[in-house]
Amino acid sequence: MNLEWLNLYTYFFVFASVIFVAIVFFHLLKISLKNEKESDIDWLTTPENKITIEDNIEMAYRQHGHGADLLLIHGIGANTFCWRRIHDQLCKKFKVTTIDLPGFGYSSKNPSLQYGLDEQAQRVRAFIKANGLKSPILVGSSMGGTIALWLALKEPQVFKKVVAISPAAGVRLIPPIFRKIQSVSYFLNWGLNRKTMVLILKRVLAKRSLVSNYTVDGYLKPYLKDKTNSIHCFVNSKNLIMDSRLPMAFRELKITPLIITGKKDKMVKKTNIKELLSYIPSYDFALSPLGGHHLMEDEPEWVLSQTFKYLYK
Repeated sequence: MNLEWLNLYTYFFVFASVIFVAIVFFHLLKISLKNEKESDIDWLTTPENKITIEDNIEMAYRQHGHGADLLLIHGIGANTFCWRRIHDQLCKKFKVTTIDLPGFGYSSKNPSLQYGLDEQAQRVRAFIKANGLKSPILVGSSMGGTIALWLALKEPQVFKKVVAISPAAGVRLIPPIFRKIQSVSYFLNWGLNRKTMVLILKRVLAKRSLVSNYTVDGYLKPYLKDKTNSIHCFVNSKNLIMDSRLPMAFRELKITPLIITGKKDKMVKKTNIKELLSYIPSYDFALSPLGGHHLMEDEPEWVLSQTFKYLYK
């Protein structure tokens, strides 16, 4: 066999190896993007309830279970879907209400409104009053955790128990390049699709097995109905996290919240949580060694355990 044929066989072997690796990769990707269902509730549909509050804002919500009121508040970019893995267990002990914040999920998306800390906290307060919730326990994720802490700061006699999961509070959480983005939000919708949602979820979730077709649908679907206004509200909501009063204002917090976070959190990191805790006079704290930013998805049993321990101590 001459050198020319040897080179030809070599090239063929390399080419075949590349094709084999590619087939294996896409097969694994297909497996990782399998469908799944974790609850009797169809979390991919519009929440069954809606209520109108101030500024003619329609808020979508789900309400299940019996007992003391417990309100779940999602973070920036999310919706009621993010609570699916702890919802059913909570409903065994509480009347659980999960909301889509104004500007997110299936609630109103009005680009002319402001979505800062005071505005969103007031809207949650208006929802609580309109829905007749009585001094609800607040459980918030990321931006939702900050809203929950803010409500407790303003009305400690009403909001006595708060669980803040990876609370996002402080300008340093927003990369400098994004801090002044506003006018271009109408153009960002071109880049939001299934592929980019997969990339986003891989930063939010530590467990890659959770990045499934089902999860992508759960987060992406609410944007597709009104993508431009959804993106605008998302960008506008960065002002809530960047509020100049955060996290220093929490030095006046009179309740003892539970702050829980994940060691693998890529969004709200250890330094951010450490700074927040330095201002809160009294708190309970728990760190998950395996969880990412959305602990209630990554480590649902752990989150439930920590929550129940806090609520019943």
